[in-house]
Formats: sequence, C-alpha cells, structure tokens
Amino acid sequence: MAFTVTRDARDTQPTARAQEGVAQEGRPNTSSQGWAIPFRVQEAAWPRYAQTVGGIRLFAGTDDFASTCKPGEAQYAGEAVADASPLAIRTAALPRGATLDSAFSESVQCAGVVTLIERFFLIPSEPGVHERVAAGTASWFDVEHGGFYWITRMRLREPVWGGAEVPSDQWTAGTVAGHSAAIGNPILPGFGYSAVAVWDENSGVLTAVRANDRPIQEVLNVAAELLK
Repeated sequence: MAFTVTRDARDTQPTARAQEGVAQEGRPNTSSQGWAIPFRVQEAAWPRYAQTVGGIRLFAGTDDFASTCKPGEAQYAGEAVADASPLAIRTAALPRGATLDSAFSESVQCAGVVTLIERFFLIPSEPGVHERVAAGTASWFDVEHGGFYWITRMRLREPVWGGAEVPSDQWTAGTVAGHSAAIGNPILPGFGYSAVAVWDENSGVLTAVRANDRPIQEVLNVAAELLK
C-alpha cells in the first residue's frame, strides 16, 4: 500500500499537484495558510534509490564511501588548518547574510592531509517577509525567504555520495566548471531540497552542495565558486 501511494504521488504531473490554492503563473498562492505542506509531503514521499548520474554513484550509504583514509587514521582538523587546505570552502557565491553554523560543521584530516570539510550555512529571510507573504502583498517566491546550504568537500577513491534529500527522479546529469556533475532539482523553483555533486577526477575531490529553499541556479553558482 505504501509503495502504491508513493508511486501515484511521484507520477502525478506537476500541473496537477497543487490545484488548491494556485495563484497566477501556476504558482501556489503563498498567502494561503499551510500552502507548503502538500509539497513537503509529496517531496518526502517520492522514492530515493541508488543510481549513477553524471558519473557519480548516488545514495550509497556513508559506509560505502571510498574514503582515502586508512582505518583509525582520521582525526578532527582545526578550522584554520582546513581553511588553508585545497578543500577550503569559499563562500563568495553564498547569499548576503549567510551565517556559519558551527554545530553542523567539521573538518577531518588523515596523516596530516585534510580529507573532508563540511560547512553548514543559514540564510536569513528579509525583515517582515512573513507578514507580507501572509497578507498577500508579496509571493514567497519573489522575496528572500531564507533557507540553508550544507557544503561537503572530500577526497575519495571514486565518485560516490549519499545523504542528499532530493528524490531520485529529480536528478539530471550536467557539468559544473568543466567537471561531471549530478544535479538534483527542487520540487518547485526555489522551493524544497536541491543538490549539486561534482567530481574532479584530476584531484579526486567530490564537492557536494545541499540546499533547501534556494534557486537551483544559485546552487550551481555556489558549486562553481568552490571549484575555482
């Protein structure tokens, strides 16, 4: 029964997913209370399965990562050490006001070489935006509504990545800065989970950018900035 419901939700055409509360241009009426709930539910229900997109194996468990570390070799690396490494995460392409959340950020080194860096950034919304959206004077899609970025860069023996929240059917192959990439599109433009994973075969570095409620072009720009 659960599979049938999930399959039916996945196969529903986008134009038929939200007939209730739809505004002009086919977008949801964001002044309607709870407008986002059906989309969040659908996004969570659509299946995630192992697949290879753009040469990158997706949705393998973290135990399946082809880490370059030997057993027992990994140690936490200080922020200064991580920021001085080739894996350093540059944030010039992030939206203005992006704030690092250190609780979800870490760095790992093996035999003195930084092999993984993760950084979590919160994106603030405009002041008073929720009141404007609720009053119908602005659409959620046309204002800075906030969100987050979770960026991971790691040295691997082969391109494999797990942990993305994007449903499997929303992934497409592409390129970022000349490198093979897997691009996970959000359920609606700028709404829901999205991700970009890029493999640099020359350096053996996988760059993964997860985002929530951000435009996919912005996510691509962030990924490209990291590869400069």
